[in-house]
Amino acid sequence: MKSLTLGSFACLALVAACGSDDDPAPPGIARDAATDKPAEAANDARNDARDAGTDARDATSDTSDAGADASDTGTDARDAGGDGRDSSADSNDGGADAADSGADADADIEPRLVLCPLLAGKTPVAASPDGKLVAYLSCAQTNPAVVVYELATKKSSELGPAPADSSIEWLLDGKYVYYGSASETYVRAADVATPAVRISTGTIDGHRAFQERISNTAFAPRLLVLETDGGVHRVSARKVDDGYTTRLTLIEDAALALDISQLSASGRTLIATVAPAQGTSQYRKMRTNNAQPMSTLPFTPNDWVMAPTGLGDTHNFALHDDRLVRIELDTGVIAELVPAGSGLLAGNAHLLDREDAPGKKHVYFIQNGDPSRRIREGTEPTEVLATANAVAQAMTPDLLTILYLSDQQLYAVSAEGGGAAARPLVSETNAETKLNLAFSTTTRDVAYVANRKLFRIALANDAVQPFSDTIDPASVKFDGLGQAILFITEAGALKRASPGSADPATIAPSVQGFWPVPTTTTVLVAINGELETRSAAP
Repeated sequence: MKSLTLGSFACLALVAACGSDDDPAPPGIARDAATDKPAEAANDARNDARDAGTDARDATSDTSDAGADASDTGTDARDAGGDGRDSSADSNDGGADAADSGADADADIEPRLVLCPLLAGKTPVAASPDGKLVAYLSCAQTNPAVVVYELATKKSSELGPAPADSSIEWLLDGKYVYYGSASETYVRAADVATPAVRISTGTIDGHRAFQERISNTAFAPRLLVLETDGGVHRVSARKVDDGYTTRLTLIEDAALALDISQLSASGRTLIATVAPAQGTSQYRKMRTNNAQPMSTLPFTPNDWVMAPTGLGDTHNFALHDDRLVRIELDTGVIAELVPAGSGLLAGNAHLLDREDAPGKKHVYFIQNGDPSRRIREGTEPTEVLATANAVAQAMTPDLLTILYLSDQQLYAVSAEGGGAAARPLVSETNAETKLNLAFSTTTRDVAYVANRKLFRIALANDAVQPFSDTIDPASVKFDGLGQAILFITEAGALKRASPGSADPATIAPSVQGFWPVPTTTTVLVAINGELETRSAAP
């Protein structure tokens, strides 16, 4: 688990509609920002820096771009990576039954699920959002292949061959699997009803699954791809409607920066940067369905650097050195939020945003060490939430609490303002300048890591439970029900810290990796090159 940044939760981003940034947004989405590494399970606290996503609290509707774009409905015949193999494979499938990757799928016998070697930075296992299926990179045969395994029936089907360094993720529709490496990537339905679609013949530089607002209240799953092909950089969008077969090109330019982090919470607006070798860099604004012509913004990255939170279809927060403003995209008109020389903390990881009421939103920041906030229009004075020496902060998924690190200790304060007192939580010395947190998806509990020590914090009553194990700081996650905290010890054991228990139980004495299954207590574990299931239940 890496440090939580402001983009870690879908509910923390501003959205846009009808000349404002008020727009209903999709439910919590784990967006993969600008890397080619799939997001892990939904209960993994770490998303990427622009995994900002959604704000389900915007009241204003916008009908100017409500419909789906008819220009992106066609299909093509690309099928470079997959084949039609399924659970009835025969001798044409390389001499092995593709239904179980070479193992007997008898319901009474636990099949051997042979994993390919785990590689740093790769995600070779991914459970479906409904917790029923698991896609994994199998090395049961001569060549690696991606296999989908049904947990209830213990039956498997092969999606197709894949590179040995593949990562795997489920797209937001919950039916299609995105898999492969930067040089060879595919999408295929888990039921293998249609052939695999090769996403690019070039190199994938980044991708992200997102939801596009297609009506006043409805959103649809999409896939945004950043690729390099023949020396030209391209950003394109694909729809689930045709199985992600049709590529809708949004921008192509050899000088295009390799960044797709600036995507609005409505999923309709993308800001890209074009940085030529000679001349001034520019911002380009485009609709992700090409419903409107692309435009060049009246300010440049030299003038204002886009903040990683708050992008709507009409406005965004922006920085110039230690000055923070809200800027109108089409005109460049600004509202001053933090003037230059006023003590704004360096960097942008401390910037957050929240809606108090329909149309009333605040930006959160650390100024002179104090967690603070200000209404986004700048029409009211800055409100100091706590007097501190803070170096990092994060907002809880329910938007009620700011957690911050001050004087090397962890504190909490209400995100709603009003003069509520700060509350000390963990006094364990933490010399980091970032927070290492994991949040439960179903409760107000938080897992906090400091000095390789784990703490469970119940924000409902501020109760803190320390644990004695020395842990791998990057391993901490909640189980699929948001109840037990799972972690790997320094010795390599997978343990479970159940609510109310001070003594974590051992799930497996030695694992190479683990993946919680959403909506269940099941945990997938890598042991001696095989994928096995374990229970995180007490």
